Parts: sequence; structure tokens; C-alpha cells
Amino acid sequence: MKQVLGYDTENLKDRRARGALFLLCGMAFLGSAVYFFVLERSQSAVLSLVFLLLLFLIPKSEQLLGLQIPPLTFVLILFLMLGSLLGSGYDFYILIPFWDTILHTLSGLLFACIGYAICNLLFTRQGNRSEFPYIFVGILFSLAVALLWELFEAGATRFLAVDMQEDTLVYNIKSFYLSGTHGHAAYIADIKETVIRYGDGRELRLAGYLDLGLADTLGDMAVCVPGNILFLLLFPIDRHLGGRLLPHLLPRRVTPLFSRGRKNGEAAVSDRPSE
Repeated sequence: MKQVLGYDTENLKDRRARGALFLLCGMAFLGSAVYFFVLERSQSAVLSLVFLLLLFLIPKSEQLLGLQIPPLTFVLILFLMLGSLLGSGYDFYILIPFWDTILHTLSGLLFACIGYAICNLLFTRQGNRSEFPYIFVGILFSLAVALLWELFEAGATRFLAVDMQEDTLVYNIKSFYLSGTHGHAAYIADIKETVIRYGDGRELRLAGYLDLGLADTLGDMAVCVPGNILFLLLFPIDRHLGGRLLPHLLPRRVTPLFSRGRKNGEAAVSDRPSE
């Protein structure tokens, strides 16, 4: 079981909780894959299998990098994976209007923590050296992941015949195209209806103008920032709590980088953020 779940957590209770969550999520992803294949929803089925693979890559990544993911961060990772599947596969994006916003905000926090941990892994802090560069790298890493994800969504939408960018109805637009010149943008306000006419004569009427992903892309990147702000606030809160918060969120090194693993009885090396 240790080979599957990764490094030992600090106590038996944490190990059992992690094992139970790992098993439940694995069953959820596998069950969803079977469910969607039966319904012939191949995109959601493949997504379920991808998340199942990522689930098993978590402990393997810990072993490869010599890291231990704390319980809260582990739960956050699982929640984001399950949340993404619930959003696209089970229509949570429609059932819960702010579901996508919640996921992107939490992902901003998660990847900032991961970016901080990677920086600390490669450049271990010595003594009382300032932690600001590590915080800065963590935030930049989070924003970079957000950008790369939105580029992936745009590429998949364009080249793979899928719609990964949520469309949005807007009611006011500015357009150089409609004005015929780049010297002046035509402004159309209070749009009540857009009519789409198909080649066979059918019509589709929309109660507004359909924005094809731009608002969703910029909105997703923007809501990543509150997650970064929350990450920034963790440090003064941790100091106020006497250093008891960050160890539950920031991955820490337990073996040398790219080590094959610890020998029996070998003590773990902790790189908790120094105070």
C-alpha cells in the first residue's frame, strides 16, 4: 500500500484517511468512466480515465521528487479533480453557476503552494533568508499554469472539435469590424436578440450576443488572482498561529531530489518553511 499511496504521513490516522480518499476517488473516476462509456459520452469517459491516471501519478511524483504532499493539499488536489469531472461530466457548471469560479480560485491557491514548494526544493532556504522570492515564484508559477491551461482550452476548442471554453451571453459589444475602420469602434448597447440562420432554413434565437469563450478565458485567469492573494495571506496567518498552518499546505522534501527512495529506518529530512 505504501508503494501506491506514496511516503508515510506523520501518523497512522493521516495514512488511513489518505488511503480512504485515494480509494474513494479511484472508484469514482473508474465508475464514471464506465458510466459515460455506457452512455456513449466518450469525451467525459476519457476525462474520467485521465483523472484516474493523474490520481496514481500523485504518489509517483512524490517518490520521484522526494516530496510529501500534506493532507490539506492532498484533499485540495482531489477536490479540484473531482470538481472538474463533476463540472463537465455531470453539468455542475450549469447546476451551480459559480462552480467554475470556485475551481479556478482554489487552483490559484494550489499551484501557488506547489510553485513555492518547487522553488524551495531547488533552492533550499538557509537560515533567516527572506521567503519573499519563494512566495513570488509561487505566484508566478500559479499564473503561468493558469495561462497554459487557457491556451490548452483554446487549442482544444479550435483543433479537437470540443468546446472547453464556456460561452457567455453579452448585451453590449464594441467592434472595429462593424465600423469598417480601426480608427473607430462601433458600439452596440442593449442587445436583445441574436438570430442564427442555418443553411437549411432553421433559425436559432439567442437572448443576447454569444461570446465564444473570450469572457470565460479572461474571467478564469482573473479569478486565479484571489487564490494567489489567499496564498499570500497564509504567511502572516501562519506567523500568528506560531507556524502551525503552512506545514499542512506546503509540500515538503523527505528524501534527496530524484532519490529512488529511503532505506529502511532512514530518517526523513523535512524542509518546512523556516520562521
